Amino acid sequence: MNYIINARSNSFKVKDIESFKDELIRETGNEIEIDVTDNKVTLFVNGESGWCIEVIDAETDNLVEVNVEGIIQRHIVDEPGNVAILSSVGYEGLRHLSAGATIITAKSIRLMDFFTMVERQAREIAIAEAGSEIEADDLIEKTRDLFVF
Repeated sequence: MNYIINARSNSFKVKDIESFKDELIRETGNEIEIDVTDNKVTLFVNGESGWCIEVIDAETDNLVEVNVEGIIQRHIVDEPGNVAILSSVGYEGLRHLSAGATIITAKSIRLMDFFTMVERQAREIAIAEAGSEIEADDLIEKTRDLFVF
């Protein structure tokens, strides 16, 4: 069974749409679908790689990972509220599940892992309901069990 990832971004503004598309296609091949609507781009990826796209380096003949986040950050318009969010969900049958998002602005890149976010929220709720962190630890273990296959 293959590991499948579905990934997409929100719509965000880039400085020069054609320049952005050219660099993204040059660096990734046709791995990323680019939709342009109302002077904003939205990105889509389906398959086994998600945002972790690897290509063969022409000089070394080795697989190298493309820094998609860096390409987006170089091109994104630096204005308040303009944020690229790259989300992905991956699965292999019912044995493995992953989800996350990368948030990109002209000034920062942050990775948000779904399971870490769930564990943090579960800890906050468990502490509030149990009254102490020690009593909450058993509840936290139950959230971890959801993500171990």
